[in-house]
Amino acid sequence: MGHACILGRGRQADVKLILGQHFARFPVTPTGPVFPWPLNRYQAAARRLQIVCEEAGLHGVTIHTLRHTFGVHLAQANVPIPRIQKLMGHATPAMSLRYAAHSPASYFTEDAARLAENIQGVDREAEARAEAAQSGLRTA
Repeated sequence: MGHACILGRGRQADVKLILGQHFARFPVTPTGPVFPWPLNRYQAAARRLQIVCEEAGLHGVTIHTLRHTFGVHLAQANVPIPRIQKLMGHATPAMSLRYAAHSPASYFTEDAARLAENIQGVDREAEARAEAAQSGLRTA
C-alpha cells in the first residue's frame, strides 16, 4: 500500500515528511483537532505548513491543498459521493463529484458491469439465493 501524499501543482510528498515534525510536537487524537494549539488559528497553521513545505522543496501547497488531498483519498478509497459530501461539508453532491475523477478505474469497470446487468434485468441477489437453496443453505 502506498503512502498518503499531499498533491501540489504536479508535485507530491509523503505526508509524514510534511507534517511529521508537527505531530511529534503536538500529538493528535481521533476526536481532537488536526491543528491543535498553537496552530489552531488558520494563519498560524498556514504559516507552519508553508515553512515545512519550503523545507521539503514544495511550493504552492496550502491548507486548501490538504483539504483537496483529503477528498481525493476519499474517492480513491471508493467512499460513496454522499459520504464525501458530508465529510467535506459540501452543500450539494455536485461539489463532491469532482473527486470521482480520482476513483480507481477498476471500480468504473465493475460499476459499468453492474449497470449493464441491471438494464438487462439480471438479479444477482436472486441468483445467489437460488445457488444457496440448491446447496442446502438457509437464506434470510
